[in-house]
Amino acid sequence: MEGMLAERPVIATAAGGVLDIIQDRKTGLLVLPQNATQMAEAILWLLQNPQDATRLSKAAKQLAKTQFLVKHQVETVQQIYQEILE
Repeated sequence: MEGMLAERPVIATAAGGVLDIIQDRKTGLLVLPQNATQMAEAILWLLQNPQDATRLSKAAKQLAKTQFLVKHQVETVQQIYQEILE
């Protein structure tokens, strides 16, 4: 999340909570867990494709700002509570 908010290209392993945050080739790159070859290939791809890296970074920052900031999370929880109370 920090990398996304800092508008940096993000590479992560496709496991756990990361799958709820990063959309492969849209907001970052996902590689298989424990696959050093895929990680190296993803790093090289970002270095060789700076325009795509910038596009991923900007999309990731926008997603992080709109979906994952604390304020948004609090508003979502408040909305759920309000629906329950009604």
